[in-house]
Amino acid sequence: MFSVSTVLVLLVSQQALSQIIKVDPCSVNDADCLIKSQTKFLREASRGTPDSTLKSTDPFLIPHYSHTFEKEKLLVELKNVVVTGFKNQEITNSKFTPKDGAIDADVDHKLSVIMTGDMLLKSLESGKQLSGPITIESSLNEKLKYVLTPTVTADKKFKGLMIGPEEKQCSVVGEPKLTTTAAFKDGLVKEIPKKLEEYDDVLSQLKKTAVCLASDAMYAAHLENLRISAADYGLYNTA
Repeated sequence: MFSVSTVLVLLVSQQALSQIIKVDPCSVNDADCLIKSQTKFLREASRGTPDSTLKSTDPFLIPHYSHTFEKEKLLVELKNVVVTGFKNQEITNSKFTPKDGAIDADVDHKLSVIMTGDMLLKSLESGKQLSGPITIESSLNEKLKYVLTPTVTADKKFKGLMIGPEEKQCSVVGEPKLTTTAAFKDGLVKEIPKKLEEYDDVLSQLKKTAVCLASDAMYAAHLENLRISAADYGLYNTA
């Protein structure tokens, strides 16, 4: 029997049900159990499943993403990005609050990541471009908020949990470390920004933006894994 006082965290491959990894149900008031269960799910699900039902989050691949700094009129594109470190994160806060038959989830994550890829910078004023390989190392916190709503079968048995749209909030801890080629570093100083005294600020924004764009993408994939896993939990497990 499921009630909104119980949260289920699990891992299931829909095409290989014999390989279900079951995590014990937790009371919404049992913070230690919630953190332990979620940590296990994050670690186990991070490798994805052979049938690709669950996507890998460590390593996490981003073929392409971009961001425009409006004030500096600078376009940043990152390609072939590989991010590692997701599976080693720490859950620092896990709060589930029953509300109107559903559960409000508020979960804080702390992690360190290493991301590698190719970066392209383009001035939207001059049209000048600069590209090169990069590695960024960073520590960050990611806060997730979402709502879990129980679903039932036609005969009123517990079917699973529907997870609503998430809210994500990324904050970088300290200053990310950027490693690249000498030529790319030299180009950064010469080409952007126009005023050299603005260089450190723009570079810091650049690194932090790249890290948070990657982190938000990873957690979006994590939530999709959780949605898939939670949707039919009750059909294969008893709580």
